[in-house]
Amino acid sequence: MKLSHVIDELVEERGLDRSILNEIMCEGMLAAYEKRYPEADLDAVYNKKTDEIEIVIHKLVTPSVSNDFREVALKKARAHKPDAEIGEVVALPFDLPIGRIEILK
Repeated sequence: MKLSHVIDELVEERGLDRSILNEIMCEGMLAAYEKRYPEADLDAVYNKKTDEIEIVIHKLVTPSVSNDFREVALKKARAHKPDAEIGEVVALPFDLPIGRIEILK
């Protein structure tokens, strides 16, 4: 079942606010990721087009990376944001997994 269908059912059956449900689901996913990756600066966003919650990581653009969770090389940053500059913080897709344990805690 798609996430949007679950949201639609809750809105119709319980009279809940759609934007609040989206926020709650994003916060829940973000909490699970933050348990697994506490050193990463993460955000969760509901993408209506893909009907998925996307996790992004914020990294500082640097000439040389010493912390993979906090920094990104300029070349890699520009693959996602062509006008990225050294010293700027960019949001990048976060694709590391979480497990059942993080979700259930």
